[in-house]
Amino acid sequence: MGCVVCGDETLPRRELCAKHLRIIDSTGEEFAARREALQRAWNPEKRLFECEYTSIELLDTDPHNPFNISFDHCIPGKKNDLKLTFRALNQIKSSFSWDEFVKIVLELDAHFDGKPFDRDVVEYLYWRPAGKAPPAEPARAGRAGPVRAKKAKPCVVCGLPTRTLYYCDRCRRLVQRTNDRLVKRKALQESWDRIRQRFICYWTGIELEEVDWKSPHFVSFDHLTPGVKEPQVACANWVNRMKTMLTEDGFRIFVRELARFLRGEGPFRKKKLRFEDWYMR
Repeated sequence: MGCVVCGDETLPRRELCAKHLRIIDSTGEEFAARREALQRAWNPEKRLFECEYTSIELLDTDPHNPFNISFDHCIPGKKNDLKLTFRALNQIKSSFSWDEFVKIVLELDAHFDGKPFDRDVVEYLYWRPAGKAPPAEPARAGRAGPVRAKKAKPCVVCGLPTRTLYYCDRCRRLVQRTNDRLVKRKALQESWDRIRQRFICYWTGIELEEVDWKSPHFVSFDHLTPGVKEPQVACANWVNRMKTMLTEDGFRIFVRELARFLRGEGPFRKKKLRFEDWYMR
């Protein structure tokens, strides 16, 4: 009996060769979905897998390579609805359905050309927050109640009056959520818009959510070079999740190439992408 994916010889009573059985690496209800994704993506003439989204050739031997095969849930969190793609694309799409992802990519590309980013371009239907929750007390700008002029000090981030040594209540909670506090303080200082009195996303220019940590627009800190402590920038949580394994230039190039492909301006150009600082977690 031959492998149902590639046709190679299998062990008795096995439908998959040893190599593709290892790739599936799953039991239970998603085993069949993964097998079907492999069957759809297999090119028998080239004897390799092709991405179901972009049609580029995929690797299947190095799980740390950004072009290695990966199983994407078409709807995040919905089992048994899979497509075969490459690791890097699966990462930046992970919080979106394909329809949402297409809209986000095209909107980012337009924003890189100077168009204001439409905060409501998608509904973020499948967003699931991750990471550390902020302190239980609600964040708020400055202290509750009046601050006496003689005792007031400007918050080192936003400049609002406070009786504490460095931060107003809001900025203290944002800075102290995680490590690298001085680096994050600098990122917040650079993102603070004194006219609008809001933090502004580095990547999209939208106003960031400061209280609801479950919001996709909540303040997050992006390492411009993955794995390197600084510099960091304040951005919307959903953008940070998209970019997390890419450098600043690598992310822009990836978005640009995806947008060009999605507009139907030619095949996806795998060689255009840059992964010199790819950070596999």
